[in-house]
Amino acid sequence: MIIHLGADGGGVRARVRKPDLWSGPVVPRYAWSFFAGVALQVLTIMVLVEAIFLAERFPMVFRDVLKNNADLIDTALLFVCNSTQIFDLALALA
Repeated sequence: MIIHLGADGGGVRARVRKPDLWSGPVVPRYAWSFFAGVALQVLTIMVLVEAIFLAERFPMVFRDVLKNNADLIDTALLFVCNSTQIFDLALALA
């Protein structure tokens, strides 16, 4: 936008730029903090759902561990295999 400052047209010419708020440092900072907060909430919900469902499956896994005389590594692998099924559900809920 160009502004003419003079009655006869030969005065001072000034070029005025409108501020571009979307490309400045303010909006990306707010967007980053907003999406970081959303990601933190989604991660929290997923961890809570995962913990609830693993606690629900714990008696079944523990029974299988005792029946088959499994060690700690096998028990951890059973929980990891169960958690992948729960992760799909937790992601959909979050």
